[in-house]
Amino acid sequence: MIKEKEMNRKNVSELFNATIEMLALCEKRAKDPNEPKLVPIELTYKLLMNRDTLKPIVENMAKAVTFNGDAIKLQEFDGKRREIISRYSKKDENGNPVLINNNVEIEVANVNKANLDLSKLIDEYKETLEQKKSFDDEAEKFLSEQIKISVYFIDGSLLFDGIAPSQLSGLMPVLEGLDKLGY
Repeated sequence: MIKEKEMNRKNVSELFNATIEMLALCEKRAKDPNEPKLVPIELTYKLLMNRDTLKPIVENMAKAVTFNGDAIKLQEFDGKRREIISRYSKKDENGNPVLINNNVEIEVANVNKANLDLSKLIDEYKETLEQKKSFDDEAEKFLSEQIKISVYFIDGSLLFDGIAPSQLSGLMPVLEGLDKLGY
């Protein structure tokens, strides 16, 4: 049954992605000669219909959250930032930067020099960085806004083993009847 559901745009995107993943899993299961059970047609139908309903919404959202500023300047900034960090980093025996918790370790003697060079770089790209920050803030606000969508709700009894937690989590807004299954 189609029902109207209010969700934020980020959750709509997660629902769309989970729907696509579930359809791929249904396809794989349907083609597997060792799979004893067929995929319920009702599940496949509802997933297909939801995919078709959500696809244009998600495509329009993607356009709305694509940075239209100077991407080349952002790439230049990032390249120069990486070069500064590499220049002042502590190196291992192979000459590669030392990482601690996924962060490059800066030589103690070079911390002030690195900070000074990074500050100059940030000042040089200040306008571009401010545009990107403003855009990111607006995109986050846009994605958190609630919208109404009309989608098929799916009875939990139609689901099968092998569903990843991320898929189940993405589908949760449109699953019903899980309480009858003891969940």
